[in-house]
Amino acid sequence: MFDTPRFARNLEKAYLEMWRAYQAGETPRPIHVSESSPLERGRGVSIPESNGSGLTTDQAFIQMAHYNNMGTTLQAQRRTDEAIAYFKKALEIMPDFTAIYNNLGLAYSDKGNFDEALKSFQKVIEADPNYSKAYYNMGNLYQSRGFLDDAIRCYRKAIELEPDYVKAYSSLFHRLRYICEWKDLPQMTAMLDRIANESFAKGERCDETPFINITRDTNPHRNFVVAKAWGDEIAKRMESFKKEVNFNVTLNTSHITQNSKLRIGYISADFRNHPVAHLMLELFGAHNRQEFEIFCYSYSEDNGGHYRKHIEQSCDKFVDILRMSYVDAASAFMRMVWIF
Repeated sequence: MFDTPRFARNLEKAYLEMWRAYQAGETPRPIHVSESSPLERGRGVSIPESNGSGLTTDQAFIQMAHYNNMGTTLQAQRRTDEAIAYFKKALEIMPDFTAIYNNLGLAYSDKGNFDEALKSFQKVIEADPNYSKAYYNMGNLYQSRGFLDDAIRCYRKAIELEPDYVKAYSSLFHRLRYICEWKDLPQMTAMLDRIANESFAKGERCDETPFINITRDTNPHRNFVVAKAWGDEIAKRMESFKKEVNFNVTLNTSHITQNSKLRIGYISADFRNHPVAHLMLELFGAHNRQEFEIFCYSYSEDNGGHYRKHIEQSCDKFVDILRMSYVDAASAFMRMVWIF
């Protein structure tokens, strides 16, 4: 349904209205578009001359939206370098469109480029000090580098701007508890529960993720409801991707002999100073190397700490997949088992 002329026209109108609201200094609000929208009267308005593209406003928005959507799609596939290139193309057309800087910051953050990510989020805030998502994303960026005070400051600012910002509340709750700052937690728990109940009453999932919820709420029924709501939404999104799986395939087993070792792979974001690593530190080296080969796949930042180094030295092969695309990570797993 998204490739119809009607959808394209209405999407264009929505982007035009977003741009005009931004130029007028309005706070974020829902965009309503109808078939007889007065936005039609805006056709033919030229974009600023400094852009140099020679496009009308309508054409510029369509081009900008295309590049931005391509970037978002590529970023969802962890094809970060390609995503960054498209976001930059979008900014060449609309250099003042703050949402694209926010997307660019997220891409740089995923790439591990702290400085460029921070610059992008700061540009958003300079242009629009009320852009709560930029503060939230900047908080996550600081958190990824262990700058907890800065992260907490950003989460608090995001909540100040958007009082029902569940993701910011969840992240702030987690960080405050991490540093044993208990004072605000009862109030925040009540707020998160209220917002979650409102979402459930509407038949929607709450923004608090199941794993965060289970660390905060000891009620198993509520844990289940949160997890099920997320699971149902994911299942609905993936419905159109369902494919028949043929298990009657012939695998190349010529490399397997009676003396072949069994290969075991461990995948974790916690090969670091974390309870998982504390408990499993000696596990990887305890396997009988005459019978097993041990592979570890990490998707967390390498801080050069003792736990990470010890695990790297305890397994046969340690692979960092944090910056890989999903396809490349899957290929790394496949190489372990030699299925071609």
